[in-house]
Amino acid sequence: MCLGVGVLAAAVTLTACRGENLFDVPGTFGTGGPEVTITAPGEGSTLAPGASVRIRADVVAPGGLTTAAYSGLFTADRSAAFVAETEDFQSLTVAALDNTLVATGGGGVGEVWIVVRVTDTQGQSKADTVTITIS
Repeated sequence: MCLGVGVLAAAVTLTACRGENLFDVPGTFGTGGPEVTITAPGEGSTLAPGASVRIRADVVAPGGLTTAAYSGLFTADRSAAFVAETEDFQSLTVAALDNTLVATGGGGVGEVWIVVRVTDTQGQSKADTVTITIS
C-alpha cells in the first residue's frame, strides 16, 4: 500500500490601491475581473464639513460591467460620511464613471475612505479607495 502526501498550492492576486482596501469581493473565475481606478478626488484631498464630493473613476471590465457602488466611510468607525449610491449598467466593458455623493448631514470631521466598487457579469468585484480629510 502506498501513502501519498498532497500539496495544496494557491495563487494570490494583490490589487494595488492607494489606500487600505477592505472592499474587494471574490467572484467566480473567468475573465480576470474588472479593474477600477479612482481619478478624483485625489489622495489627501480636503473637504469642508457638509460638502459633497465628486467622484470620477476609470473602469475596464472585460466580461461586462453591471454595477458601480460609491461610498464614503469615516476611517475611525466606518460610519457613513456620504449617502452611498449604486449605478446599474448594461454590460459595458470600458467606462468613465462620474458621480457626486452628498454628505450625510452629520457634520463629522476626520479621515474618510472614498470607495468605488464595481461588479462584472461574472459576479467578480474590485474596488479602489482613496483617503480624503473632512475638516
